[in-house]
Amino acid sequence: MNGFNKITVGFVVQRYEQGGERCYVCVEQEFVAGDQCDFEDKEGNTIEPPEHECQPYTMTLRSEMEEVTTMKKVYETIEEVLESLDVGGEQSRQFAHEIKILRDVISRQN
Repeated sequence: MNGFNKITVGFVVQRYEQGGERCYVCVEQEFVAGDQCDFEDKEGNTIEPPEHECQPYTMTLRSEMEEVTTMKKVYETIEEVLESLDVGGEQSRQFAHEIKILRDVISRQN
């Protein structure tokens, strides 16, 4: 067996606050895991639990995921602008300061 699924029984508590005139926005999520876990192979057959490292349960609010996606697009756009500016010659000398700023922003991403 080269892998398995661990299915943990639990529930999610989501807290909402007024986000607009008639709209509520999820501001916090909490995953509550129980002790009941089922184990299955990749085909969905029940198996005995193999020895494994337990991992923390992590959840991300939708707004955080959207922020990550937006930032990824920003970095991709910066890279495109940098490629069009940093072509060598006089153009690159004219925009040397801007090119340095963009390179610094990209280096902070990594």
